[in-house]
Amino acid sequence: MKKLFFALLTRILYINKKIEFGKNFRCDSIPKFIINNGSVIKIADSVIIRKNVELRSVNSGVLSIGNNCIIDNGARIIASNSEVILKDRVKIGYYSVVNGGGGVIIDEDTSLYGFVYIQTSTHQDKEKNFDKNSQPMFIHKSVKIGKKCLIGAHVSILPGASISDYQMIEFNSVVQ
Repeated sequence: MKKLFFALLTRILYINKKIEFGKNFRCDSIPKFIINNGSVIKIADSVIIRKNVELRSVNSGVLSIGNNCIIDNGARIIASNSEVILKDRVKIGYYSVVNGGGGVIIDEDTSLYGFVYIQTSTHQDKEKNFDKNSQPMFIHKSVKIGKKCLIGAHVSILPGASISDYQMIEFNSVVQ
């Protein structure tokens, strides 16, 4: 009953914020949504969002969460000037981060365990004389994770990584 209450309250609070909610959306608390500049968040049917979750779509980003996905406590998913797509039945584990400035696709039935970090951008060091007062340049590369993958706890997935279908990545691994 509590999940339904928070889901209804979330829908009311974000009614005019370019967030689409599917049927049977449930949440343990009110998620933090950050959305601006022509961005959109699409949440399909039967999605469950746990406590302290941040979903961010900024700078014309698109964050799309498929049917029957589960976003666990403390997770943070960001679509900045790109698309982040979680296909059906994806599970994002406890305090995992999907930083999708270069685009991310996580295919169906894939699970990320706790504290997984997906990063799609990195600093570019074009000049030898680094100026600490200037804004760093970024290189963005997309990340693709295939279907029915298991990504172990504390895995870091770096920009440009591609994981094929049916893979298991052991805990504490780094994927390039």
